[in-house]
Amino acid sequence: MRTVASAVSLVVVGSCVLALSTARADTLEAPAEIMAQADGTFHYTVTFTKGPGSGMFAGNAWYGVENVQGGLFGDCFCLPSCPIWTPGFTFSFSVDGSLTNPTLPGSVAQDVSFCDAGSSSSTTLVRAFDPASVPPSGIVAALWNEPNPFSTRTTFYYRQPEAGPVSLALYDVSGRLVARVVNEVQSAGPHEVKWDARASAESVRGGVLFARLAIPGQVLHRTLILVP
Repeated sequence: MRTVASAVSLVVVGSCVLALSTARADTLEAPAEIMAQADGTFHYTVTFTKGPGSGMFAGNAWYGVENVQGGLFGDCFCLPSCPIWTPGFTFSFSVDGSLTNPTLPGSVAQDVSFCDAGSSSSTTLVRAFDPASVPPSGIVAALWNEPNPFSTRTTFYYRQPEAGPVSLALYDVSGRLVARVVNEVQSAGPHEVKWDARASAESVRGGVLFARLAIPGQVLHRTLILVP
């Protein structure tokens, strides 16, 4: 995290990090670390508070630094119509993103800048979903695969809240069963399985496929793109 000013100090308050300028004492409050959902999505709020001295708002942004999809840039272009923020003014914006690979961590940068007085920024670490840190009742069922689209091989990742029979099957657009990837009893938590289209007992051409995951009490679906 950095704040462009004559002097900067960093303060950790609970799970949040504040960027403090001793010259202007602006603060940018965002989580230092969060955990993504089972499907890799995440959400949090960033709050900026203007310190002493007024400044013309230039823009705010958040963007993925590593293993994160998405971003948002709000730019006022320093036009005469841009608002002047006075001491004590508070501004919040949401960060809604997704880990590119839900099994790996990522990071997000957020920033609020001024036309004539620098900027305040910080970075948030996004941890991959860890079922060990969530009570069994809090595990959310999910299904995804990487890569997608794919040409021959892909890996399915899924999570189930409780142990029981699991069926992961693939169908083409006509409803024909293409492959039964998993058909067994499995424990609660995360699982992964690789699938090679070339090893399928049924001939598979390029196009759209549908994955159907049946776990205790739930059925999940995902659309796949097989490149010929």
